[in-house]
Amino acid sequence: MTERPHTNRFLVRRPDRHWPLVLSTVLGAAALLFAALLLVGWPRLKATTIHYDLVQMRKEVESLRHLQRRLAIEVERERGPARLAERARELGLQPPPPPALLADPPGVVAPARGQVGAAAAVVTASANGRTR
Repeated sequence: MTERPHTNRFLVRRPDRHWPLVLSTVLGAAALLFAALLLVGWPRLKATTIHYDLVQMRKEVESLRHLQRRLAIEVERERGPARLAERARELGLQPPPPPALLADPPGVVAPARGQVGAAAAVVTASANGRTR
């Protein structure tokens, strides 16, 4: 018995009628998967982006607060009496001379110690020649 070789001469080539249905099913499933990923993934991605931005802004706020504290300390140091005196000397300013003791002008009587308010005004006014 000899075997005959198999041939495909009796097969007839026919177009597949199911390929549009299979292709549309695969494309529909891919579209559904893409839509699901988009609906779930996009808000998650935005939330992550916002979180990173928030962390960055918090670092920036802390850095600016640190800078503000450092500048406030520097301002207070510059306003200190020692620094003001140093700057005045650098600019050529001199402290005022001690006040000279000047005599009261004639006719003006200084109020006595302990006299305040109306009593001092009466003494001063009467010394100036004005009476009430």
